[in-house]
Amino acid sequence: MARACSRLAVTRVVSAFCILALLGACTATPTAPPPPAGVAADLAPTGKLRAAINLGNPILAVRDPATREPRGVSVDLARELGKRLSIPVELVVFESAGNVVAGPAVVTGDGGLVAGHDATSGAVAWSYQRDLTLCTVAAGFPGTDDGDGHALALYEGRTGWCSELTALHPSSGKRADTSNPDLRPGVQLLADGSYVTATGTDYMEVWRSDLVRTLEYGDVPTPVQPGKQPRPECSYGSTAMSSDRIGVIERCPGAPTDRLTVLTPDGAKGADTPEVQSSVELPASGALLVALSGERAAVAVPGPPRLIVYDKAGLQISQTPLDVPDAALATAPAGAPAAVTTDGSRFYWWAGGTTVALDVDTLTPAWALRDTLGPPATYGTGLLAPVRDGLVDLDPARGTTLRTLPVPRPDPTAKVRIAAAGEVLLEQRGPEVVALLPTR
Repeated sequence: MARACSRLAVTRVVSAFCILALLGACTATPTAPPPPAGVAADLAPTGKLRAAINLGNPILAVRDPATREPRGVSVDLARELGKRLSIPVELVVFESAGNVVAGPAVVTGDGGLVAGHDATSGAVAWSYQRDLTLCTVAAGFPGTDDGDGHALALYEGRTGWCSELTALHPSSGKRADTSNPDLRPGVQLLADGSYVTATGTDYMEVWRSDLVRTLEYGDVPTPVQPGKQPRPECSYGSTAMSSDRIGVIERCPGAPTDRLTVLTPDGAKGADTPEVQSSVELPASGALLVALSGERAAVAVPGPPRLIVYDKAGLQISQTPLDVPDAALATAPAGAPAAVTTDGSRFYWWAGGTTVALDVDTLTPAWALRDTLGPPATYGTGLLAPVRDGLVDLDPARGTTLRTLPVPRPDPTAKVRIAAAGEVLLEQRGPEVVALLPTR
């Protein structure tokens, strides 16, 4: 007889591999008994089992070169599950694991297709498709659409640059706005408040909610007025945003150390003239911009690892030793943000195995928790963090574990990013996205 695995259980099929693995983990004997009553209705309320097959992990699934149909472990498991439940199987193929929670939808990107899924069932609520390849999908502008914000789909144009941007209403998939930025492949989109920043290795630009560009910074692809950029020759480390500030770690040729630069997202002199709030040389190279508030910036530097807090003018306020390895500071790709979440009272930085909580006002460390697999996320009234055994429910003030919720995973040591969509908790496990619901 099946037994309950935890207080959180996988909902309808988001990943066929994880669903079947969890069913196996819940059985009391090594043999495969008949599925418990109600399982088919729970996993396939429409009478069809929808299995998401992600081709981003070739160990689990690939596309057959002859038939162009998916094949592999996750495909076989999905079909076997359908056979055991005596219901038909529909394979929903994703070329990559691009996904984001935007308003009421979980938005995924697949080739040229953007789809909005119901967070509870995984069913496709709407889709938007172009005959172009997606560069990335993201959520932004949470103040629009009655708080739902927009889903942003950035496509590769005919020239090979990411130059076709569409904002979609997440409740319906209808188009809201479009624009034509100039961004190199590999771009990431960061959102905070009224602005979205598109980051890269040596250039970034900012848009407001109507997708009008309000800032361009760095090696501008086609500058209208050359000479406006202070350091176009520099490359970028990590970036961060607050509601009215954008920070970036710059690495400039000939400079002995990194530099922290903080910019205004919508300066008075126009998009082509950056308004620099502060720019300060750091005491070391290999720095990581951890968090940015309205008044302060927290930067982690190696040799030895320490967290330095700067004020709005770029003056150092404090310095705190960090009990993390130097390698933990190299976790963010060029131009990307650190692995940080927030609940409004704390910033939670995942430093490659250790979660460090920072006070949201002072940006100084409040506590640290070892052996985590990713940063925490708010879920209901609690704070959950992924660990080897599942999820720990934390006291946000002290970082102590209140309880552990067992969640089986194929690789219990792999990095996990979590996010809440109402009562649904989403886990991104490498190329897979899995939805969890509280058991009743």
